[in-house]
Amino acid sequence: MIASLPGAVDGRSAVVRSLRLRQLLEAEPVDLLKLDIEGAEDPVLADCEPVLHRVRAMILDLHEFDADNRRAPSVLDRLSRAGFTYAIDEFVPLTWREPPAGADTPFPGRALQWAMTVRAWRAAL
Repeated sequence: MIASLPGAVDGRSAVVRSLRLRQLLEAEPVDLLKLDIEGAEDPVLADCEPVLHRVRAMILDLHEFDADNRRAPSVLDRLSRAGFTYAIDEFVPLTWREPPAGADTPFPGRALQWAMTVRAWRAAL
């Protein structure tokens, strides 16, 4: 459940019908997969790891909401294990999200939460 992820915003919840991405990837190869799932990238890609070879390219909006449990290294390792080459760009510090780095750190007030775009690709399927 996305609401249970670190950094989830409190608010009204609703039940939304969904499909398991892994089942879609098992059914047929994908030329381009776009993921923008607000911090759920690592668990979703972990579930899909056995079938990531069926994806030729992907664009991920990779979010980091928990300074004590960074997920980006795991996501990038997962992409590498699946045979992807990747590039990172469009790094955006989420300065409006609390908390910033504390006064007791070398970088007080800096954003501890951020998002970045990861473009990943592999040779033709």
